[in-house]
Amino acid sequence: MKTRRMKNAKPTTESAGRGKLPAFLRQNSWLVLLAALCLLAVVLLLLLLFGGGTNRQQTAAGAENTPRYRTAYLCASEPQVVYYDAELIEKGTAPRGSEVTCAPGETLERGGVRYELTYIGAVNYGYVAEENLTDDPAGAVEEKTVYVRTAQNLRLTEDGAELGALVKQGTELTVTGYDRLDDGVVHLYKVSWEGKTCYLSGEYTETTAEAAAEIYDRYGIYETHAARGDLYGGGDAGSLDYTPREKPSFSDNKMPDPCYCLYLTCDRDVLAKIDDYIAYAKTTKINAFVVNIMDGTSVGCGLLRDRPAHDLQRLLFRRGSPRVRDQRHGWQTALSRGKLLAERLLPLCVGV
Repeated sequence: MKTRRMKNAKPTTESAGRGKLPAFLRQNSWLVLLAALCLLAVVLLLLLLFGGGTNRQQTAAGAENTPRYRTAYLCASEPQVVYYDAELIEKGTAPRGSEVTCAPGETLERGGVRYELTYIGAVNYGYVAEENLTDDPAGAVEEKTVYVRTAQNLRLTEDGAELGALVKQGTELTVTGYDRLDDGVVHLYKVSWEGKTCYLSGEYTETTAEAAAEIYDRYGIYETHAARGDLYGGGDAGSLDYTPREKPSFSDNKMPDPCYCLYLTCDRDVLAKIDDYIAYAKTTKINAFVVNIMDGTSVGCGLLRDRPAHDLQRLLFRRGSPRVRDQRHGWQTALSRGKLLAERLLPLCVGV
């Protein structure tokens, strides 16, 4: 027997429920979306509260134990330390050894290097690499080796005038200490040389062998000097260091600007006519005198130890100078004459 379906038969309760649910979703899709977003927000909030709670507590604890500001000192192997702006673009430099104020909680990091907000003096501030900050003022100088740029004599004592060996350009020396800093430049290095402790002027050194060997020739006149050769057997102009140095300034005796100089030696003839030179200077633009005092450091003097007295007299003093018995007396005589000449000229120069 075949079952005949009635045309007006009503659907069962189960099939009616399945039909109403899709219709409800279609008619209220915005409400469903809103509910889903609310559920997602609740999940994220729970993760934030419970999943990241440990890190937040650690951060808070670290911030509580970290001082807001601390005192530090700039340190480096070069005289100047660079500080940066918030974009880590170079903003300026400050001399190493400077006392600064740091904010440990204000840091930036790039390339594995952490930079700390640092207040330098009264008006300057910027981000300084943590490797250039130290709590020890004696740790401002980091170089362990220096190289001689300008040939000079080592000092045997820190505050004495007794000289030691002559160290030439490029000589490598081991640093064991220093006395003080002048605008970031070491005044005197304490160095080890052939098992002895000596002292070396930091103004004439470099921290790399390449920098020490570099020839300063800004105006292209180095070759002119070097071409003169070794005329007197004591060295040549090509071995000299022409690196410019800032001249000292004295508050009680300002250097004229511009400066018109008259060059004088300490010969007896110059001393005898010093009044004539002064009178001449007053009739010209001359406002300064350069006095050459030969004290044993001039080119050629290094070979005088093995020369007889008459050769020493001929080289150091000309035109009937008094007889020189030995080298030390010759240098002392030259120095005394130079001092006498300078003392005679000083009143004129101060009054300019």
